[in-house]
Amino acid sequence: MRSFDLKSILIFIKYFYNKIISLFYFIFGYKKLKKFNNIERILFFKVGSMGDNIITLPAIASIKEQYPNIKITMLTNAGGENLVSIESLIDKSYIEEFIDYTGKSKLDMIKMLKNKKYDLIIDLTQPSSLLRTMRNMIVFRFLGIDKAIGWNISELSFFRKKQDDFNMVGSELQKYLSYLEDYSIKTKRKFILNITQKEISKIDNIINKHGLKDKKLIAIVVGSKRVTNRWLIEYFDETIKYILNNTDYIPIIIGGKEDNKLVEKLSYNKYNFCGELTPLESAELFKRCKLTISNDTGPMHLSYAVDTKVIAIFSARDFKDKWYPPKELGVVLRDNNIECRLCYAEKCEHLSCLKNIKPKIIMDKIDENIIN
Repeated sequence: MRSFDLKSILIFIKYFYNKIISLFYFIFGYKKLKKFNNIERILFFKVGSMGDNIITLPAIASIKEQYPNIKITMLTNAGGENLVSIESLIDKSYIEEFIDYTGKSKLDMIKMLKNKKYDLIIDLTQPSSLLRTMRNMIVFRFLGIDKAIGWNISELSFFRKKQDDFNMVGSELQKYLSYLEDYSIKTKRKFILNITQKEISKIDNIINKHGLKDKKLIAIVVGSKRVTNRWLIEYFDETIKYILNNTDYIPIIIGGKEDNKLVEKLSYNKYNFCGELTPLESAELFKRCKLTISNDTGPMHLSYAVDTKVIAIFSARDFKDKWYPPKELGVVLRDNNIECRLCYAEKCEHLSCLKNIKPKIIMDKIDENIIN
């Protein structure tokens, strides 16, 4: 089968799946949404890691800035293991209420939500199949909600490499904004992080304590919750040595407490702040840096969210573009040709896709991105 025929078939299958979703939207009693003018209360459903939550912030900001009187409730799993809740990140003036369903029974949640009388559900939980989408449609309709955004199959569970080759999946961040653009909402890439004077003062004190005031800084993020997203620590070590020996920048290391085991393997880790900062404090520290060099992980998203450019190192386990930083704020390095890409692996014996991204490639990108 010729590749252009396969691409057409895959596009048609996605189109067909989404037509089925559209059909059941009306069969289940949902009404067509034209504009947000008559919407008073929105249930915004999003779960996942720090990065998953950060990329939803521009959608929330876009809604509230055009319709400031709309009340938004966030339904999330803030207490989930190893998750950073959106409640801990977002400027709370944009959200009326946070509902954490962690540990709550489905029956209790349904009873509580049914009494809230929401006008619209925005579901950004990335259902990956028709069945999961149908399940969500039934649940939220049972809650009395009769308008919805977000039920769209953007990727298929088969021919993943071909979808990757054809660039058929695209950016999650842009997808969320495109949902709103369909309803004449002017979208903007605004990351409404709740950085307050408390975080600013904490970072001021750290900068002064370590003698880093007026120094030029590059942030390094060596960790990631997923082993298959971690660039080799020895590669990071070579890169840090290059920064020290060939630039007038100082590398500082940012991450979680668990990343200290990796940091111990570096030959230079003088300015190591892993485990010392909250996500918002980390964001404020990223803001003081010229550049961040990072794995595909939450802090990478925090960096570009405060307008600090990122050299982002991606494994090939997931689709390209899907979790990338905005092009004007990020340089992405990924092996797009490796045969075992799109594996979704949590563990890997060889990490070839990351090994193929050599330190010299990063060094060249550093030189390109620290020149004013």
